[in-house]
Amino acid sequence: MAGTDFTIFTSSEYRNHLILWSKYIQKFANVCNLEMHYRLKERKDNALELYVTLDGEVPFMVLFLAEIPIAFRFFRLAHPINHSVFKKCINPFVVELNEAVKRCLNSILQLSKDLARFGFYANPMALSPSLLEEILWGDKLSPDLQAVSTIFSAYRELSMGNISANSALVLCDQGVEEWMRIMTGSKKRYLPQLAEDAQVKGLINENEKKRLIEIHGLRCKVQHQLGKVTSKKVINDIVFCLQTVAGHYI
Repeated sequence: MAGTDFTIFTSSEYRNHLILWSKYIQKFANVCNLEMHYRLKERKDNALELYVTLDGEVPFMVLFLAEIPIAFRFFRLAHPINHSVFKKCINPFVVELNEAVKRCLNSILQLSKDLARFGFYANPMALSPSLLEEILWGDKLSPDLQAVSTIFSAYRELSMGNISANSALVLCDQGVEEWMRIMTGSKKRYLPQLAEDAQVKGLINENEKKRLIEIHGLRCKVQHQLGKVTSKKVINDIVFCLQTVAGHYI
């Protein structure tokens, strides 16, 4: 579990607009399997104090961070509020929310890196906010980051219910294959052979190679309609793949 909180201040004249946005983004957080709570407090100086807490699993925090700009755009389309109102009460909320989630993820990422020196791995998804922003909003990604983006897309689309577990597994495995092909410079087609080259180059270790080959084998089964997988299993596999490849960018 991970958690973060923040406080913003604005004029009490924006109370209704702030409540409207708070309820909206709270529901958006719930869709991402997070718990968001907020508390409004009137101050004597005619100011409004809003305290917000956000809690949930790290992978869903990563997903939510990617979805905040989308939520903001949808809200603006649904509620044509005056630009000055957005600037003075809703924009500060969005900025603080972004920064709060980034602080939370960065602190966990740093903890994971510190613990890794002693053989412990605390972070279930080694995907830093800066890397996340680059693969989602970068103007032009390098080929290897395009492959990382493919893996993350599998996680994101499955979590949002846009694709099946089988499709997400295939997409994830394709992303891992392409990443290995780019990072090793290999012309080989299939993951087991690529994984051997990746281990030789020090990109993955023996245990990571075995797990990635197992995931690939499962992908082959579902792709040829020889079996089905659960969303929970696929999410765990995708998180492992992200942890494996994204560790080279932190």
